[in-house]
Amino acid sequence: MVAVSTGWSVYVATRFAVMGLSEVAAEDVKEFGIHVTAIAPGVSRTSF
Repeated sequence: MVAVSTGWSVYVATRFAVMGLSEVAAEDVKEFGIHVTAIAPGVSRTSF
């Protein structure tokens, strides 16, 4: 994902962190037969 306007840096950084953590966790536990899945829905409009 690439930020297309200002104000997206925190969103992009945290999304990247969650995806990266999920990938590393998957590698750490695969020897035990555990699978890790990250679900990352797209941007949604909120009142925040």
